[in-house]
Parts: sequence; C-alpha cells; structure tokens
Amino acid sequence: MAAIRGWVAAVAVTCGAMLAAASIPAAAAAPVGLIAVGGARPAAPAIPQPPTQLFGVFCTSTANCWAVGDVRDGTADANQMLHWNGKSWHGVVVPNPAGTSGDAVNELYAVRCLTGGDCWAVGTTTKTGGTYFAEALHWNGKRWSTEPVPQPGGTAAGDVTSLSDSVCVSARNCWAVGGYGLDESGDIRVANLVLRWDGKRWSKAGGIPNPAGTGTGRANFLDGVRCFSSTSCVADGENLSVPPASTVGIRNEALRWNGRKWSKQSVPNPGGTGDNQDNDLVGLACGSSRSCWGVGFYGGTEPTQTSLNEILHWNGSKWAPAKSVPDPGGTGAGAFNELEGATCSSTGNCWALGSYATTSGAKLNEALHWNGRKWRLVRTPNPGGTLADESNTLNAARCAVPSDCWAVGSAAHGNGVLQNEILHWNGKKWTVYK
Repeated sequence: MAAIRGWVAAVAVTCGAMLAAASIPAAAAAPVGLIAVGGARPAAPAIPQPPTQLFGVFCTSTANCWAVGDVRDGTADANQMLHWNGKSWHGVVVPNPAGTSGDAVNELYAVRCLTGGDCWAVGTTTKTGGTYFAEALHWNGKRWSTEPVPQPGGTAAGDVTSLSDSVCVSARNCWAVGGYGLDESGDIRVANLVLRWDGKRWSKAGGIPNPAGTGTGRANFLDGVRCFSSTSCVADGENLSVPPASTVGIRNEALRWNGRKWSKQSVPNPGGTGDNQDNDLVGLACGSSRSCWGVGFYGGTEPTQTSLNEILHWNGSKWAPAKSVPDPGGTGAGAFNELEGATCSSTGNCWALGSYATTSGAKLNEALHWNGRKWRLVRTPNPGGTLADESNTLNAARCAVPSDCWAVGSAAHGNGVLQNEILHWNGKKWTVYK
C-alpha cells in the first residue's frame, strides 16, 4: 500500500504512519457502516458517517475473517479493525498507539493470521511533529494488543518507520516489511525495512539489500512479503533514485530469503528505467513457491500521467511480465489503471484488485482473475457510484475457499467522503456487502 511515489501522502494521509495504547473511538467500534450502493447519485445519509477506509483483509475460514484500515474521528485517525463471524462484519476495539487526540494518526495496512488465535496487523502511527512510527498489533484469540517494534527511522521530525505487510511461517517465525529513514522536503533517504519475530520479540534483520542505495535522494520500500517455509520467502516493492539535476524514476524491486540471507533479485521494469518512468509493485500473492504474482502499475509521468496495470510472475527462478493483462481504463495518454493488491488460493486461482478511471472522470473498481491460463476482467459493483468524481477502489482480497472471497477498499460519492467498501465473491459474481 505505501508506494514510494506518494511516500509522504501515503504515510500521512492515505495509507498511513505508536506506544501508549488507547481504545478506538466508539464510532469506529460500533457495527460497521458501509457506503450505500450506488447507481444514480444517492441521497445523503441522515446521520453523517466519519471517513473510513480498508486496506487489508485475511480469512482463516469462511466464518473468521479480519479487515483493517482507519477511521477519522475529528482531526485524528484511529485504527479500524473489522471481524467477520460468518454472519456479519462488525467493529472490534483495538489499541491506538498514537492515541486519538489532536492530529494523531493510526493506520493499519495489512492483517495476516497463522491460526484463528494468532494474527498480526501492521501499519504506521504518528502524533505531532512529523515523526512516523511502525506499529504491530497481535491477536491471541481473545484480544488485540500492541507489541513493541524497532523504530530504526528515528524519532526526530521527518523521521519515518513504517510497516506495510507481514507473514508467519510458525508462531515463532514471522516477518514484517516496510521502510525507514528520513523524508523531508528536499531530503529523502529511505531504506528497506525487514523485521523478524522469534516468538518473543521483533528485531531488525541485517544485511538487507537496497537497490537504489541509501544516500540522499535514494528511497527503497517493501510492500509485500510471502513465505513458503522457514528457508524460502519473497518480498516486493519499489525504489527510486534522484541524482542531481534529474527527475524521479521509480523501479520495481524484489528480494528473496534462502534461510540465511535476503538477496536482491533481477526484476523487469515494463515502464522503463529512465527519467519520469514509473514502476510500482504494491501487492504480492503466491499460489506456491514456484508461482507468485507481483501486482501494481507502471507508466510515464511526462508529458501526461499514464498508469497501466502491472503483473509480474515468479516461477521459482525468475520474474517475468504477465502476458495480455487487461487495462479497463484504456492504454492511451492519460489512461489510469492501478492494481493495489492480490491473493491466490492455488496456482490456478488468483485475484488482482484495484481501480481504473473512465473518460467521464469516475474511478471504478477492477478485479482481474487468473484461471491458470490467463488474466481476465471480472465485473464488479461500484458502491460509490459511476458518475463523474465518484470513486471506488479495492485494496486487498482474500478467499477462505475459491467460492468464498472478500475484497475491501473504499468508495466515495460526489461529496468525496471515503467510506468502507466490502465486496463478496460467491463463486459466480461479486456483490456489495450491506
């Protein structure tokens, strides 16, 4: 979720960035409120709802799923945690390490479970002063609690430590990834962050490659991580380098764990590697150790911003671009197609989710399905509406079984207020959860 192209905005506003637990506001802990299903522009709700958005979802069974994000309460952002019990989604009280007063920000980007009683949710928090800290919450089967994590980014204004994803091989072997460093106007130095859980504490892993380097004007960030065993994991993300008198170019990156160290992998950049060329891998899903998909978007920023869906495939030895990836928003100058997340239940059943823009200015959901042979576009509803300036975005998905999947994100009507969006797949079609 936290693509480097919008690092500051992603951490501070959209996707997010710690150690005094506070309860989530009552408005967020109440039964989940979802945006009304769109068609023609709907009437405004009688009771205004606070802005909410969902970034991650995970299921251990058809009757046990978690979804995470944030909810706006006045001037503060609080962690949002929703639970599916097989019948309904409802809000759950979780800690807010940054508190819920002033301009505090608490945002969860991803949630993953080893079992129904062992889950991790990770993200970023901040109070005031422009310092962002990583956060990690743990579910022990009864409650969510804050676990201390290293903050290598520092504690001064402009310092950043952020976690975007996590995965567990066992209760004593988990990984979390993100980025850390300095991000101030005119000065950016961000390195890949990899943390490891040994069953007792999180510690910073050493020897992590940074393809863009670590000097001024260099930034590296990991968005996704998946493991197949204690000696086999992959992670993906993006990096950028801003040499003097040059404009920004963003490149894909991928790392691999072999049980001893993390090493850099060669990865394609379909958008090119020159100035104003953009390649962002922001999602990762694996059907097996020899079949993973990295998803995101690529394109050029000059003279007109163009974004095309990006899907790369890992076959166990190398990354290669997928063939014939749909771009429902078109492929000409100014086209907008962006994939944000992915999930696989097997090598022959995967989903990639995101959004695309129409010529009228509406931003619509997109869901691409992999059937083992090709990617195809599957129709999705748009609860935010389909008129100009209306918005729908899917950020993540998870299937308990192939015929029972959840996709989460946010949607906004013409007033621009984001509200939770939850779609369900029953094996035949996507529908809006109401």
